[in-house]
Amino acid sequence: MALPDHFDVTIACTPDGRQGHFFLLLAPHVARRGDVQRALHDAGFTSRMYQGQHLAVLPDGISVDDAYDAVDEQILLDLHRMGFASVDLRGTTRTIEIRDPAGLAFVTFSLIPDRTTAMLVPYIQRTAPAFDLPAALTDNHFTLAVLDGRTVFQLPPQMPEEQRVAAVLAAVDDLDEMGAAASIDAGVPTGALRASHGTDTLPAFALFDELDAVLGSTTDEGIPFAVVSESLRPRAHPLLTDAGFVPAVFQDRIVYQLTPPRAAPEDGGTARNEALLAAYQGLLALSPNIVNLATPAYRRAGPLPDVFVDLTGVVATAVARHPDGREVLERHGFTLTAPGLALQLPYLRPAAVLGTVLDVDTDLHLAGQRVGIDFGMPRLHPTPARQPATGPTPVPCLPPPTAGHRR
Repeated sequence: MALPDHFDVTIACTPDGRQGHFFLLLAPHVARRGDVQRALHDAGFTSRMYQGQHLAVLPDGISVDDAYDAVDEQILLDLHRMGFASVDLRGTTRTIEIRDPAGLAFVTFSLIPDRTTAMLVPYIQRTAPAFDLPAALTDNHFTLAVLDGRTVFQLPPQMPEEQRVAAVLAAVDDLDEMGAAASIDAGVPTGALRASHGTDTLPAFALFDELDAVLGSTTDEGIPFAVVSESLRPRAHPLLTDAGFVPAVFQDRIVYQLTPPRAAPEDGGTARNEALLAAYQGLLALSPNIVNLATPAYRRAGPLPDVFVDLTGVVATAVARHPDGREVLERHGFTLTAPGLALQLPYLRPAAVLGTVLDVDTDLHLAGQRVGIDFGMPRLHPTPARQPATGPTPVPCLPPPTAGHRR
């Protein structure tokens, strides 16, 4: 992926950005914050993953003016108020159609890792000789080069990324002063912004920020995992590892995941369930502020779930195969957004979302219905993770957990 990765927020567009295909690239520490996800949702954005990067995208087909309003008048103001810095790589796409009847940029910049180039559109160069387009490039460190048989302007390959981005933006400003439109190809195709493209899913890490621990199951094999807060991790680490969980780093977060042989289903899931129970009881002894949404092995065996809850997006959605399951979902606040589509839970705080899903899971289980809950978490391979620096802390005396936390 060609986009710079050292900014909090990068605003960019696909090669046909004049049609409104804008998106935001969010640094991991930004993407996982609950207040950021809520601001994105309120501005009409949805979350996507592309080549391991967090994207926030606008609906397909939105007009250029509406896209600019959503970015400049809503989400950027919110993100700046939160203290995040941004870089704008949209070029001057808003004025392309005004300045050229063919709807073409005069200059197209390509952000290629270690090789940033600028290419003049031959049609524009011939029909608009009044513009000194090369000067806007050479004045900003670009030099003439031939790459793959094409004549282009290129920045020095050894130039640091931050300086390359600054040079591109300076060239775009100079071109804009001439009245010459410029576009920036960030290397993200339009198809990557559509829901059907999804190269991978987005774990809803923002859901974990208000709780001390969340237990869930992986999307593919149903292997239990645990995400614990920074404050609880020094005490939770030994009890989780004793239960057979190992730490791994995934998208800048430490996730504990059960590993073979305890994760293997050959024994009917007995070892897996025992490990899950030990982890749950141990965490509950440390803090009542936890939620257990891991699916026991016996409930994953057999046919597809009667109700499937998807927690990988900005809002929770669910699909019920039977009217009884749909009735339970509606009773807990899920609503039908359009005929034939999944039911959707209104935007709530992370802890409220998980609490609602826990209540749904409990009611459906008591009704004998199978439930699948997808956090978007893949199976992880253990990697060296930072060990807690502090020693063991005595287990505090806490009141008994409320019934809401029991399975």
